[in-house]
Amino acid sequence: LDPRPVVGGSRDPPCRPVAWSSAAVESTDRGRAGCEQDLRMASGFSKKSMTDLYRNVLKLHRRVLPQEMRDLGDKYARNEFKAHKTAKIGQVKEFARQWKEYVFAIDQQSKQGKFGQDLDPQRALAMTQEQRESLDRLETEVRRGGEEEEPPKTMG
Repeated sequence: LDPRPVVGGSRDPPCRPVAWSSAAVESTDRGRAGCEQDLRMASGFSKKSMTDLYRNVLKLHRRVLPQEMRDLGDKYARNEFKAHKTAKIGQVKEFARQWKEYVFAIDQQSKQGKFGQDLDPQRALAMTQEQRESLDRLETEVRRGGEEEEPPKTMG
């Protein structure tokens, strides 16, 4: 007898966002019908693989970026990786793909001695409002030189 609930059965809970940890994926989703595809995909995105990707980004920054760009890049990467720790597996797949593309692009640009590229108009149209706001914040920080915003001075 298979103890798992029937697909679509009333006992079948919906798939939840999963953490990067494969142990967490196995403990929260093991045997849940309808989530088997998530389990297969999640196995490729263990905590170790995401940590390795993050380390590769930081190593690349250390190897090729000038100090002010490195500081800003490290801070941005840290915030993004933190924010995606509990993302759904489909989001994690896209997140990892885009960071791998970033590593490749920065490595290639470093060989040319020039960093940056224009945002593809199709990508800009496909961005969510949250992504646009994040890009605006990043642009503001870049224009400030990556420095933390100083609190307003009070008259005393």
